[in-house]
Amino acid sequence: MKLPFAVCIFVTALFAVEGTLAQTPTPGLQSRLTFQDNTQDPTKKVHKDYSGQPCLKYEGVARSHTLNPNLYDHVVSTLNKCPTKIKVKLCYPNSDNCVDAEIPAYGRKDLVLGVQPKMKSFRYIASEKF
Repeated sequence: MKLPFAVCIFVTALFAVEGTLAQTPTPGLQSRLTFQDNTQDPTKKVHKDYSGQPCLKYEGVARSHTLNPNLYDHVVSTLNKCPTKIKVKLCYPNSDNCVDAEIPAYGRKDLVLGVQPKMKSFRYIASEKF
C-alpha cells in the first residue's frame, strides 16, 4: 500500500560531489541546496554542458510519513539539464547503502535513499558514471 507524502519539513541535506555547497533560500517548508562546480580537482569527473556547467543539480529533502510523522524518507531529487542521459550513484557516506539511477535527458528523477526514524537531516554522496 503506497502512502502519499503530505508533509514537508525543514531539512539540511549535505552532499559531497565535486565542489562546494551554496544554500539558496526558498519559500515553503524545505531547504534546498544547489551545487557549484569546482574544476580545481581533476580527479573528480562530472558531466558538463556546452557552457562548462555541471549537467546535474541535486536537492535533498526529508519527507515525513503521514501515518508516522517520526519516520522520514530521505529523498534526493536530481535534475538533468543536458541532452544525454546520465547514470548516477547516490550513497550515504561511509555506507554500502546506495541507489543507482539513470537520469533522463532534460529530465528530473526523485530517488529515495533511505528511511530513517527521527532523522530530519542527512548527508549523501553523488557520483556520476561514465
